[in-house]
Amino acid sequence: MKNIISELKSSIDNLECMAEEKIENLSQETKVFTFRNPTKGKPFTDRLRQVYYCFRSRKIGLEHIAPLIISVLSLADISLTLDDLPSISTAAKLTSELGIVATNHVKDELAPLHKITMQRDATTKKGRHFVGLEIAIGEKVLTAGLREVSNGKSSTYVSCTNDIINDIQVNTKRNDKILRKVKYFMTNRSATEHKANTLISAEIQEENKNTETHYFKCAVHPLLQLSDVCTKRLLK
Repeated sequence: MKNIISELKSSIDNLECMAEEKIENLSQETKVFTFRNPTKGKPFTDRLRQVYYCFRSRKIGLEHIAPLIISVLSLADISLTLDDLPSISTAAKLTSELGIVATNHVKDELAPLHKITMQRDATTKKGRHFVGLEIAIGEKVLTAGLREVSNGKSSTYVSCTNDIINDIQVNTKRNDKILRKVKYFMTNRSATEHKANTLISAEIQEENKNTETHYFKCAVHPLLQLSDVCTKRLLK
C-alpha cells in the first residue's frame, strides 16, 4: 500500500510540474491576431473596421491609428506590425465606409417619423466657411452633414441644406422625402438664417401645401455678445 501511495504521489508531483510549465509557457507566449478574413481578397474583418470607425469618429488622424493599435495591443503581449493593419489609403476608404454607415443610420432613424426639427449653423474657421446640419428627433440629435461653402448667403445655405438632404435620400428604396417631414427650424437669429428658412419652407409647401413650418431662434448669441461687453466693462 505504501508503494502505491508513493507512486501516486510521484505521479501527482509530475503532473503539477507539467501544469506549471504549460502555464509559464502560455504566460510568456506572444499572441498573434489575424485581422483579415480567409475569404477571396482577404478583406479586413468587421471587428477591425469597427475599431477604425471608432478612432475616426474621435478625430484620430489616419497616420496615427495603426501605431496606436500596435502600441495598445503590445501591453497585452499581442504582436502586430504595420503590414498587418490597413495602410493610410485603406484607412481613408474605411472612413468613407463610416460616412456611408452614418448616412444609412440617419435614413433609417428618419424613415418612421412624420415630424422633425432641422437645426443649422454656420461658422468661419481660418478663413474657411462651414455649414453644419442636424436633425432633432425627440431625445436624439442626428448629424446630417457638414459642408464647406464659398460664402454666407442665404441661397448658399439653402443649396447646401438640399445637397446634404439629397445625399441622405440617394438610392433609397423608400420614396421618403425628408423635407416633407420638417415641421420646425432651429437656427440663430441672423437675417441670413431667417431668409434661408423661409426659402426652404417655400420648397416644403410646394410639395405639400398643407404643411406648416415654425421657426425657433437660439438666443445664445445675444447673450454671448452681452457677456463680452460686460467683461470688457468690468476689466476697465
